[in-house]
Amino acid sequence: MTTSTMSLSTSLFVLLYSVLLFGLLLPFVPLYLFILLIATFTTPQRFLLYLNYVNFPFFADFNAPETFGFPEKQVRNFSIVTDDNQRIGVWHIVPMQSYLRNAQKLLATEFDKDVKSLSPSDVYRSILLDRPVVLYFHGTAGNRAAPNRTDTYKRLAEILDLNVISIDYRGFGDSSGSPSEDGLAIDAMAIWKYSVSQGVQPENIILLGHSLGTGVATRLAYELQQLNIHPRALVLQAPYSSIPDVLFEYKMFERIHLLGPLQYFPAVQGYLQRSIVDKFDNKTRLKTLQCPLLITYGARDTEIPSHHSHRLFNSATTLHPDTTNDPASPTPVPFRSPSVVSPDSTARQRSVAKRARSVQSDDDATPPSVVERSTRNGKVGCDALRGGKKWEVVGEGAGAKAAGGGPSRVMMVELTHGTHNNVQTFESAYDGIRSIARL
Repeated sequence: MTTSTMSLSTSLFVLLYSVLLFGLLLPFVPLYLFILLIATFTTPQRFLLYLNYVNFPFFADFNAPETFGFPEKQVRNFSIVTDDNQRIGVWHIVPMQSYLRNAQKLLATEFDKDVKSLSPSDVYRSILLDRPVVLYFHGTAGNRAAPNRTDTYKRLAEILDLNVISIDYRGFGDSSGSPSEDGLAIDAMAIWKYSVSQGVQPENIILLGHSLGTGVATRLAYELQQLNIHPRALVLQAPYSSIPDVLFEYKMFERIHLLGPLQYFPAVQGYLQRSIVDKFDNKTRLKTLQCPLLITYGARDTEIPSHHSHRLFNSATTLHPDTTNDPASPTPVPFRSPSVVSPDSTARQRSVAKRARSVQSDDDATPPSVVERSTRNGKVGCDALRGGKKWEVVGEGAGAKAAGGGPSRVMMVELTHGTHNNVQTFESAYDGIRSIARL
């Protein structure tokens, strides 16, 4: 068979395959367009974003945290009321060393779930003031008793000997109301105000968000900064640059790019971007944020790929000529393919990066170089660590100042074997918190 004959056969095969594929998909086009139309409405968007109706563990008894593996009376269950009159469920997990020292007093304590404040002599209040406090903001679906979350509380309380305060946002767990970005921001501010009202100093509060919660924690830090208040540190685990970024890049089963066809219809894509109500624009907010920042992600995270963390790190460490944008209503930018592979990327990073499409910028998703470069916070360099690598900025500059003085710091930790929901299981994640929060 001649070369020309083979080429003709190949062309015919490709043509027949394309016609067959188009014929198979054609009946689904109206359904696809209908789903896109529905997705422009607020209620369906929030239904899919928050998944708060998946209230797992189902029928959880929050008054009995011992059923989730905690020692008796290590956890205090209570609720607070927000400024817009929503009741929010809360757990306070005391540090393990404090629990062991005060076991008898804790076991003798009678709980009042509706208590609004603790008395000065209350043992839980004395413990709260004795060690730094982590305000934990969880991700999509489930409630504060979900297994991966309770495991995280235990590690924070045991490995780092920290107080942990975890809330269920409105519409989650036993909390009232329905979730929205503004609503979750009110919930986060409410638990901050509660902590401060008990005597905890801002410089002793660490904000920690996982997945969806990274947007809640970042917005809280941003709003506090407008009041000239700075927490001890902001910790983002498995973060995203913004909800539109995640949505337009998402691939079902790591292969099917659901919104990929919209790249060929910029007007439709732009309209859909503008229609997204809850944007959680972390990238814009981090441009001017001044508290110490730790970003931790898994190199094997297929839900929120690693280039989201790279974007955030670069956004937090780059001097931006225009930092006046309002994060609440950022101007959508057409998505296009990224150039996210650098010489120091792991094989897994290359694989994930190669599959990624529709990223907001060609440059901001690139992993930081291993060669030291200047940033708005000082110098950035890369070091190896147990089970991954670390990028860190330490130095005086126009950027973040550590609470109570000292050098500005921005750190990013990559966990080689980390996935979306197991980043909290690695020791290096806690080493990073210990370092950024100066514990």
